Amino acid sequence: MTSGRWVWTSRPGAEAELGIGERSWCCSPATRAGDVGVVYRSRERKDVSHLVAVRSDADLTGDRPACLVRVVARFPEPLPLARMRADPVLQLWPALRACFVQRCSPVPDAVWARLCELLPIDALDDE
Repeated sequence: MTSGRWVWTSRPGAEAELGIGERSWCCSPATRAGDVGVVYRSRERKDVSHLVAVRSDADLTGDRPACLVRVVARFPEPLPLARMRADPVLQLWPALRACFVQRCSPVPDAVWARLCELLPIDALDDE
């Protein structure tokens, strides 16, 4: 079974949430343990910067769905917004077209494959 793939949007001042380790994050109700994702840092940096592994299914008991995630690694060279907008595959990504306004959005297979080409996701995923 293929795991789900997500992009989380990190707000300014949330760098502490991006430290290596496990935390509870807002997520989609469809998020499941074993899913993976990347973090898009909004505002000043505007880039995809970290690899994230989901450790729990979405907990739907609170105001918003939440799941336990672990920031696995920071990419040595984050992927800037301008480069994503110029890429013919990534520019069709709904999350990118919507300027990453949602806290958590799915990443389609074609987009994930392209991100794996542009970032060392596969290498980091094995750590």
